[in-house]
Amino acid sequence: MRPMINSLPRENAATLYALVGLLSRVKDHKETNLMTTSNLSVVFGPTVLRPLADDEQKMTLRQMVDMPHIYRAMTALIEHLSDQPYTGMSPVSSPRQAQPDPEPEGERSSLSAALGR
Repeated sequence: MRPMINSLPRENAATLYALVGLLSRVKDHKETNLMTTSNLSVVFGPTVLRPLADDEQKMTLRQMVDMPHIYRAMTALIEHLSDQPYTGMSPVSSPRQAQPDPEPEGERSSLSAALGR
């Protein structure tokens, strides 16, 4: 599972670590809230680890078939990933740098003109 996590874009990996950390903290209060790792996996697993499919019918069938694997994977994430801090260095792919859209030569957008650029 580590190679798949490492292949996520930096923003997605950071979000995954934050979500898993939150779910781990919820799990730490299971005596009060009854949200065990298993219960959290049932609630969040299908959303976080949703399989890709071409259409709604195929996705529903695929989810039914994959559900035990989704629960186990989400359980593993909650139990093990939450122990490791996100350093921002582990994902292999880097986020795209936000670049302004180039303006056509000879034309300036009304916003650019209003801002005096």
